Amino acid sequence: MKKFYLLTLLLSFVFIGCNKDDDGGNNNNSAQVIDSWKLIGWVDNEVTPPQFHPEEECYSEVITFNDNNTGTVVINDCDAPAENTSFSWAASGNGVYTLQSGGLSETINISFPEGNDKMYVTYPGDGPDADIYQRQ
Repeated sequence: MKKFYLLTLLLSFVFIGCNKDDDGGNNNNSAQVIDSWKLIGWVDNEVTPPQFHPEEECYSEVITFNDNNTGTVVINDCDAPAENTSFSWAASGNGVYTLQSGGLSETINISFPEGNDKMYVTYPGDGPDADIYQRQ
């Protein structure tokens, strides 16, 4: 859950950016991210078996990746005003994406272990938990 809030905070201020497409393969194809994705929850991979935790009803987050390496993230956080942030993006290979905006930068890993309709986002150096997004 900590990772989810980190991504939310980061995407509120950060544009997604990189300089080249991935090389192909399930975790390397940047074309897989092109679409709108709704956060549906997170998975706790530190327990056996891993446990899924659904997102709170009053919270929603939709990230849209466009094929021209731009996009938006729209966050509705319970009682807080909605946030709509534009960003740029690209992949650097092996499912690694760099998020950048206003001088800030962060790296995330994106994978599709359940097929093309669910996108898992993890944060290098921050444990094995993953935020899960459903293709819209």
